[in-house]
Amino acid sequence: MWRKIVFLILSTFLVGGILIQPALGKEYPTRPIEILVPYPPGSSADIPMRLLADVAPKYLGQPVVVINKVGGVGSIAAADLLNSPPDGYKLIELTTLYFGVIVKSQKTPFDPNNIIPIANIFDLIAGLAVKGDAPWKTLGELLDYGKKSW
Repeated sequence: MWRKIVFLILSTFLVGGILIQPALGKEYPTRPIEILVPYPPGSSADIPMRLLADVAPKYLGQPVVVINKVGGVGSIAAADLLNSPPDGYKLIELTTLYFGVIVKSQKTPFDPNNIIPIANIFDLIAGLAVKGDAPWKTLGELLDYGKKSW
């Protein structure tokens, strides 16, 4: 399973590099590439980027460094990206939550339209679960219990 995920991540990264290479020049990359991750080390968003950073140098010839820049639900890392040169050496991992909720519910010190998503790396599906021997087997049952108990 992890091999498939790493393959998909690396493929997306390499295709993105091929697409932007004409703008960056034939010698890209000539130095390490940074990936800003706005979540803590070890989080579900951090781990795929670390897998990518481990495998990518074999294909790119340069290190890929993950930098955790936590805070502002991604806005601090996004501001860092926007304050750096557009040279392809600093990338950011942002979730659809950032673009769908955060930029619409908080003021950001920049125009979020200046960040262009170039690849979907992975999908994270969240769910609600209860212990197996709990008396509720559906969300409706849990909500009814909550209404009666409140």
